[in-house]
Amino acid sequence: MAELRELKKDELVDRAHQLGVTGASSMKKDELVQALEAQERATSGPPSRHQRRGGHRERVMAALRIIQVRSANGAKPRQRDALRSLGLGSIGATTERDDDPTVRGALRLIDHLVRVER
Repeated sequence: MAELRELKKDELVDRAHQLGVTGASSMKKDELVQALEAQERATSGPPSRHQRRGGHRERVMAALRIIQVRSANGAKPRQRDALRSLGLGSIGATTERDDDPTVRGALRLIDHLVRVER
């Protein structure tokens, strides 16, 4: 694109930031032009399978509500650490987390101390 080569470096950096190009401020002008052209090629082109069906659908993760129902007294250090990492620490404390493998692993350690709701 010839129009990109006519822009000043500051304008190219601004456009790169808008398009999500990382490391744009440390690139030379020629590198910026190449990165912007590559980014524009990647975003344009034939529609993907999801776009042909009516738009891209984001996958929404289910939120888990985690409620501490038992005390951490007498629990192993790993279990207390898992409670703290989830933002719990006292009976009745509640937190909401996305349902992902990391949270599921922590819940597996402390399933006897908490109640989980969807």
